[in-house]
Amino acid sequence: MESSNSSSTTPAAIPYHLLEEITKGFSEMLGCGGYGEVFKGIHNGEDIAVKKLYYQPGLDNEPFRNEFQNLMRVRHQNIVRLVGYCYEIKYTHLDHNGETVFGKWVHRALCFEYLHGSLDKHLYEESGGHDWPTRYKIIKGTCEGLNYLHGGMGKPMFHLDLKPANILLDRNMTPKIADFGLSRLFGGTSTHITDACKGTIAYMPPEYISKKQISNKYDVFSLGVIIVQIMAGPQGYADYGNISSPQEFIDLVHKKWSERIVDTSKYVEESRDQVKRCIEIALKCVEPEKKNRPTIAGIIDDLEQTETTNGPWGGDAGWSHDTEVLPQRLLSVTIWCGDVIDALTFTYSDVNGKKHISGPWGGPGGVVHTIQLGPSEYLTEVSGTTGSFGQDADVVKSLVLVTNSSRYGPFGKGEGNRFQASMRGSRSISGFFARAGMYVYAIGVYTKHNRSIAETATTNDGNEEVNLDLQVEREHDHEDDAVLKLTPSSFYPLSDFFVRDLVPEVVARIGPWGGNGGTPKDVEMTPHRLESLTVCSGDVINSLTFTYSDLSGRKHTVGPWGGDGGTAYTIQLGPTAFLDGIFGTFGPYGTSSKVITSLQFVTNQAKHETLGQGGGTKFNAGNRFMLGETGSIVGFFGSGGSYVETLGVYIRKYSY
Repeated sequence: MESSNSSSTTPAAIPYHLLEEITKGFSEMLGCGGYGEVFKGIHNGEDIAVKKLYYQPGLDNEPFRNEFQNLMRVRHQNIVRLVGYCYEIKYTHLDHNGETVFGKWVHRALCFEYLHGSLDKHLYEESGGHDWPTRYKIIKGTCEGLNYLHGGMGKPMFHLDLKPANILLDRNMTPKIADFGLSRLFGGTSTHITDACKGTIAYMPPEYISKKQISNKYDVFSLGVIIVQIMAGPQGYADYGNISSPQEFIDLVHKKWSERIVDTSKYVEESRDQVKRCIEIALKCVEPEKKNRPTIAGIIDDLEQTETTNGPWGGDAGWSHDTEVLPQRLLSVTIWCGDVIDALTFTYSDVNGKKHISGPWGGPGGVVHTIQLGPSEYLTEVSGTTGSFGQDADVVKSLVLVTNSSRYGPFGKGEGNRFQASMRGSRSISGFFARAGMYVYAIGVYTKHNRSIAETATTNDGNEEVNLDLQVEREHDHEDDAVLKLTPSSFYPLSDFFVRDLVPEVVARIGPWGGNGGTPKDVEMTPHRLESLTVCSGDVINSLTFTYSDLSGRKHTVGPWGGDGGTAYTIQLGPTAFLDGIFGTFGPYGTSSKVITSLQFVTNQAKHETLGQGGGTKFNAGNRFMLGETGSIVGFFGSGGSYVETLGVYIRKYSY
């Protein structure tokens, strides 16, 4: 039985006499190392590994306890979970130089979740053993765990003994770093690596071997050796030392993996590229000069640029389900759920713009929920829980989906092991793969690196912020219809935003302004020209309806967004009329914390009357600085309930 990583409780204090009982007198040794001996035990029905730390005379108790408290705070899916500890001082009769004396004996032990295997038992050459996705999962997970140790808890925690034997694997081949923090528990570097040093010196960087220097680059060197061994077998790093140049070794490993990938991988070119990048990263990690090695955070960023999948999370029951082709753009998601996730289906487009439907994957139960992504809406995060349900050991119990504009869920009700796939920068989630039967037993995601997509940034309080570094990704439906999203990497207030240098024929989404209530609203197709709009208002903006045409000239009517009531005001835009600007306010009204309280529309031909009674925070969208000489507002997005709760705009700059 392998324990899960679901527990978020504080590790329990376990008295020494109970440790003796649950380990049957420390009778089943699992291994030993520089800091102690490891025994198998059973505590509260759960298999655990008890690391009985060696006694070290002269070790101050107070610093030890301080570092031990830091160790107890470690929580990460790629770190072996600490479930208990023993720190007990016992005064007893001891044998000292042949005499019996009354003295102090300190019992120190750490209790961890028990996992059956370690990475050193799973190292194979390229031609056999685990496939590439499994090996990449181990590489990425190990990097994530090390990144957490180096920067996830404030004060860095260097491992200083990272090696395959200290990377444990659960039944899903998820790697978990073990023996972390022990060097700090014993006051810095280990003075106990005696014969164990024979097995770990290959993972030590040159600056430590020659000068005993320690930095965050120590673990990076060890990581590089491990990645080489994961990719090229246990002798891989030794083989690298016998080859004339790094590039020759890169080409050799890439060639061997390419031959295997052709026969085993669904996405050949993507897998080949990932193999090459991983071996390049590994060789950078083992640079003799530590200043030339990357940081662990930089390594993860590089790895993420190669990824097409993330996961899966969950169990191995049911049947495997996957997409027909590599998804490029997620269009909609439908989830059936009750206590757990019963079924999943989704639509996506491929690289040629062709639409596909996958699913339903799963059983017949549950309440249906459908999420329709707007033309400028992208899925950026999927999180949830997995765990036992009924007779099933592992199912997906809950899901939450987050886009660049909205949060959906939670779907399902279950607590359990938490997982999360969060896309950073210009990455998005483009599809799913899963295992399913009566329920969804496991789920993973496809990811896409949209180099040309950046994200709209807003404080949502009227102080809009965008970035000058703009790029374009073209929608596949219309070759010349470019959708622009604004990246938040370098922010400037909207009033200073100068868009004259934008490339022609781009659409940008600006906003929204208002509160956080209401149901999200958006257009179906990328708008090309605004034809008309109707606003119903009284004290505030009750509802909005508008008509627009897409690039092909097809007209779409959207709305009404909002509730009933108010006086209708319609603006019909003629063939030479364009909406140049919007001025408005938002603030509290009735039981709503923030709604749109007034709007005024300005075209190139007229300034229309103010609708609504106003009051609150002012905002504006559309002016010559923002739109240039040929731009206009061509559509809207936002949210509506009893009133128009939030409002944002699509702007287009035209090229005549």
